[in-house]
Amino acid sequence: MLRPLERSQVVWHLAVELAGSTGAEDRFLVALELLRAAGNDPTTLAHALALGGAQLRHPSGDAAVQKGVDVLAWTVKFLGHRRGSRPQSP
Repeated sequence: MLRPLERSQVVWHLAVELAGSTGAEDRFLVALELLRAAGNDPTTLAHALALGGAQLRHPSGDAAVQKGVDVLAWTVKFLGHRRGSRPQSP
């Protein structure tokens, strides 16, 4: 029986998909789409980036994986999330 994907896994797969289908001019829209998929949680985006980094270290050298990591890294940087930071509670 298959378990459902975690939200960060969904975001990672979406990043790879969007990275292959969009141009650089659409990066703000991609960032918005990824943030929405992450439930507006920058920590989920950072976790998705970590998943991509782990996959990138695999010897396959897949170009789609690299593009997905690049898109997520740009998105995380654009949103200003730092590793170890936590969202403020309301």
